[in-house]
Amino acid sequence: MLRVRRGVAELISTGSERKDVNAISQLSIEMDKAAESALIHADVAGKDYQFNKKLAELMAGGAVKVHGGTPVEVLSFFNLFDRLPETMPSLAGR
Repeated sequence: MLRVRRGVAELISTGSERKDVNAISQLSIEMDKAAESALIHADVAGKDYQFNKKLAELMAGGAVKVHGGTPVEVLSFFNLFDRLPETMPSLAGR
């Protein structure tokens, strides 16, 4: 479980205890390793950024399960984060 609170992300180990997760968060997602890998590969810098599209596809197909909310709320949450830059920033003083 990744809990974001006041700008701090905290990783909490809950195993498969759904009641423990529900006690911590009103909105959560659940996925297997294949879905996690697909999201990691979609979260790349550059013009081919596909994370939100891939997440929506995985939620629609059932590979990412939403608990306590809607897919729209999940996408809204991830939209709060900045994307990776398309190019590497130049170093100052060079």
